[in-house]
Amino acid sequence: MKTIKGIIMMALLLAVISCTDNKKEEAEMQEKLEAVETIDSTVEEINNQIETDMKELEAALEELDSI
Repeated sequence: MKTIKGIIMMALLLAVISCTDNKKEEAEMQEKLEAVETIDSTVEEINNQIETDMKELEAALEELDSI
């Protein structure tokens, strides 16, 4: 009987440790996902700025061509 209780206690202990590890992994994954989203939004902003600058340069070139 003590052996069965010991085995059950060990199984419960392993389950608790396993759940704790999963929570840590999920938290780390969430942090990494937020970092990637931040980088993605920064890249999108830079891309929009480049497109704006490109349009301004094209307009300036058209003005120079018309001279």
